[in-house]
Amino acid sequence: MVKSLSKEDIEDTLSYTLLPPPKVIYYFTNRKMEYDLGDNETVGLRGIQKAGEDAIYINAGTPKSTIIHETIHNVGVRNETLTRLLTKAIVFRATYGIIPKLRKRDIHYDQYKVPDEERDMIMKEMGLEPTGPQYDDIHLSKLVLRE
Repeated sequence: MVKSLSKEDIEDTLSYTLLPPPKVIYYFTNRKMEYDLGDNETVGLRGIQKAGEDAIYINAGTPKSTIIHETIHNVGVRNETLTRLLTKAIVFRATYGIIPKLRKRDIHYDQYKVPDEERDMIMKEMGLEPTGPQYDDIHLSKLVLRE
């Protein structure tokens, strides 16, 4: 079981990479998110980066590697295979210290609660229809990079 990520986990993960941090991180809390594929098929949602936005969307129950993965997409890498390889290389370096560790950068985000109406609109844009009691416990936080 993956522990829920905190704002501090996100900041810490990004602080040891050379990747430019996303300006905004939308952070779904309190629930495992699933994307409906139709025909009673769903897939778990860890993170999404929408092309053209300097923002990523992540689920609190995702591993730290998802933050890196979506940040790689955020800098313009669209190829999923390449993104996975780059993510593994960065995580491997950080885990085993094969290459000297990078100096920690100061990366801080301010956290805001997203109102339910805006949360519902964002979820609909993502294909996650927020209807029914199963969505009552979904909270969305917006982390905004401090300049």
